[in-house]
Amino acid sequence: MFIINQTLKPEKIPADKGEELFKAHVEWFTRHFEQGDFLLVGPYTDKEFPQM
Repeated sequence: MFIINQTLKPEKIPADKGEELFKAHVEWFTRHFEQGDFLLVGPYTDKEFPQM
């Protein structure tokens, strides 16, 4: 079993690419979750995430 923990650094994401990159990220994780590659997917609920 593996745990993937990602931390976004908004200052490293080009302002005009943030939404596009996040959409691709969500699609990738959704596809693999639906294929059964992941047991759980989602953000932490005890942290506030930066808005893109």
